[in-house]
Amino acid sequence: MIKEKIFYILIHVNGLLDYILLETKGRFAWKQGGE
Repeated sequence: MIKEKIFYILIHVNGLLDYILLETKGRFAWKQGGE
């Protein structure tokens, strides 16, 4: 039960980190392309 919760949290944290990375990469690329 506890292991399942930790696994669930880890998956969500991973997804959130991937989303943040994509967002920052997209903004960085957009800024570079705009200049």
